[in-house]
Amino acid sequence: MARPFTTLGDIGSDEAALVGGKAFNCARLMLAGIPVPEGVVITTAANETSLESSQLRDWLAALPAGILLAVRSSGVEEDSVADSFAGIHETRLNVGPKDVPEAVRGCWASAISPAALAYRRARHLTTENVRIAVLIQRMIQPIASGVAFTVNPISGRKDELLINSVFGLGEALVSGQVEPDEFKIRKADCEVLTTHLAGKIPSLPNEQVQELSALLLRIEAHFGSAQDVEWCYDGRRLWIVQSRLVTS
Repeated sequence: MARPFTTLGDIGSDEAALVGGKAFNCARLMLAGIPVPEGVVITTAANETSLESSQLRDWLAALPAGILLAVRSSGVEEDSVADSFAGIHETRLNVGPKDVPEAVRGCWASAISPAALAYRRARHLTTENVRIAVLIQRMIQPIASGVAFTVNPISGRKDELLINSVFGLGEALVSGQVEPDEFKIRKADCEVLTTHLAGKIPSLPNEQVQELSALLLRIEAHFGSAQDVEWCYDGRRLWIVQSRLVTS
């Protein structure tokens, strides 16, 4: 019988359908030694009763006082070759442990929202008995965050990385509300080819641009395909919070 709750570290190589694309990819990165915030998954086998399980209660109770969490939808078809569901499935940030059940319910509801069902119909995906997993991770409080691509999505060049960065949380960048700093990097030696700053001061120091570039190359090599990566920097280290195939 499929389990309704698992840690990222316990996700098996054949359990993508149980934990969804986002959580599965995070688990693979964690196993490869890429810095991913620790977390757990409410799987596609879960139901309302699972939110009262002793496993979830014990995990939440063991968290340090004052910690906040990121609660993200992890759909089965999400982050696949053809489908991303970007901006459709729910994400809740800075969630207190006592508010996790409500945030999980919000993620579940987003899987059958009008926007999600319309996307499914447009992509010829089933709209019956839609199941979605939910990834719960320690919330990183970043001084900078953003998205990065292991191919240049503008020019299509496969020998370049493209990093977009903003101060603070990257949600405004993902939703297109703010202009990011942009760094174009040559893959061969991680040399910064061009820099475009949205303001007077770069949101990501050059040392971290280089460090992130090296991480991106490792991630692309691990998955064996071009990746669209969400990352953040807390002032001490870089964290990868999502990696998915670059899709059209």
